[in-house]
Amino acid sequence: LVGGKWRVNRLVGVGGMGAVYHASHSTMDLPAALKVVLTKSATRADLDERIRLEAKALAVLKNPHVVRILDAGLHERDC
Repeated sequence: LVGGKWRVNRLVGVGGMGAVYHASHSTMDLPAALKVVLTKSATRADLDERIRLEAKALAVLKNPHVVRILDAGLHERDC
């Protein structure tokens, strides 16, 4: 589980800064795309700000061709 609620099902694709996974909410069974940033080049503060700004910008868009933001945040990985 990522963030205590998102179950990762499979990898969808990998890009320059990260990967996108098909995921689902662990209790509500909602399908979702989970974007994971894989870069180590950005500082923690810089990464926090970039993720926050991207999520905030996408959250205000209302279009059937744009994914809806359900959650955003940082999740530390131990490897």
